[in-house]
Amino acid sequence: MKPAAPNGGSIHQLLSVFDPVDAQGHQALYLRKIFSGWGCRSEIYAGSVEGGRGLGIRRADELADDDQPGGVLIYHISINSPIGEIFRRSRRRQVLLYHNITPAGFFLRYDPFTYQECLQGRRGLAAFAATCDLALADSGFNAGELTALGFSRVVRLPFPLELERLKGPAVVPAAAQREKDRSPVILFVGRLSPNKRQEDILEVFYHFQKLYSPRARLFLVGPGNLAAYREFLEERIARLDLAGVTITGRVSGEELRGYYRLADLFLCLSEHEGFCLPLLESFYFRLPVVAYGAGAVPETLGGAGVLLREKSPVRVAALVNRILSDRQLRNNILTGQDRRLEEVAAFGYEESLRQCLQPLAG
Repeated sequence: MKPAAPNGGSIHQLLSVFDPVDAQGHQALYLRKIFSGWGCRSEIYAGSVEGGRGLGIRRADELADDDQPGGVLIYHISINSPIGEIFRRSRRRQVLLYHNITPAGFFLRYDPFTYQECLQGRRGLAAFAATCDLALADSGFNAGELTALGFSRVVRLPFPLELERLKGPAVVPAAAQREKDRSPVILFVGRLSPNKRQEDILEVFYHFQKLYSPRARLFLVGPGNLAAYREFLEERIARLDLAGVTITGRVSGEELRGYYRLADLFLCLSEHEGFCLPLLESFYFRLPVVAYGAGAVPETLGGAGVLLREKSPVRVAALVNRILSDRQLRNNILTGQDRRLEEVAAFGYEESLRQCLQPLAG
């Protein structure tokens, strides 16, 4: 049965940047589909709409033409942006959707602009509490940050896992095709960013190749906007004299699915995550997951996968080798991940969202 629609007539969304490839862009499109199904008018507005051509994404400055009291405006926030002022001044009921703002210190060495944007974003986050009618958080970790800043109504609403998106066609670039000897493939998915600690993955991979599998391959999949950090990673690859490492940059949805299907294990050593959707995507593609327990990672895993409490490169390399060489251990890990995926898929996201928004509309 279709859930009852909120009565406000319109539920719009606001983003600093719309990118159809990243998780926030996917979520915005998914929410628009839900709201339209409720019979609501629903538009997506963004400060940068370059990636939204053909998808009906509108410029943020157009929102003033449809800023009617009684409607709902959802602001996806993950960094400081002048778009926040549009949200704060809106006459609509204000819903902040918090994806977390990365602590600025991670960027100080690599990019002063991103450092300042994250610093200002975290400093200014509390200012939204005064006008915000509702704050939605992807995780308990994110919800805790908002509550500590004085937001009066905070609801944890886990990031939606869109299984239909994962079922689409897959394309593996010719250069990434698996070699005939079936050498193991290790994967990480996420933007190139200092908090993701791709350099720690390189250290583990170095020991894994030296001690266990010289022909192993590593794919670091995801966009990278910080040139200095990518250069740092490339220098680390050269210093370690690593072969078999590919930094893919931005990939299409079809290519992303291809990399998931190509891989044998997902390794995440990130030190700050507000949710980490690729963990659940790896569950879907039945990749054993090894992840460091930072931020929201433990609650996203939900007791599945292998949760690391420390990141000794030699020890993690040995663990990766054991998982890849011990079929029973691998199957046990996958069984636990399958159960967690079923639990996530069974969560009534649309109904929970409706219950959150119903009191605000009309």
